[in-house]
Parts: sequence; structure tokens; C-alpha cells
Amino acid sequence: MSTDVEVGLVRGPDDRETWVALEFGAGRMVAIDTEAARVLGRLLCEDPDIAAAFRNEAG
Repeated sequence: MSTDVEVGLVRGPDDRETWVALEFGAGRMVAIDTEAARVLGRLLCEDPDIAAAFRNEAG
């Protein structure tokens, strides 16, 4: 399955750290801290099927 995901950085006025926000449309969003985002990125790139899907999307 393929979907569009919008990725952005968020820092509220009272936040001490920046969050990585992943928005999936229809009001669905998750925010993770930057360390979790690094781990997620590494895990996605290490998975052969996911890495191949990213390469195919980039064309």
C-alpha cells in the first residue's frame, strides 16, 4: 500500500525539544522525538523491502 506522508518539525512554545511530526491526512498525525526519528530512519533503510520501495518511488 502506498500513501502520502507529510513530515515536518514541530516545537511548541513550552517544548524543550523539537519533534518530528508525521501527518497522514484526515487529521491523523504522530510526533516523535528526534532520536526516535533517527532510529526509525535507520530501521527503514536497513529493511531490504522498504529500502527497495523508497528507491522505486524516487525513480
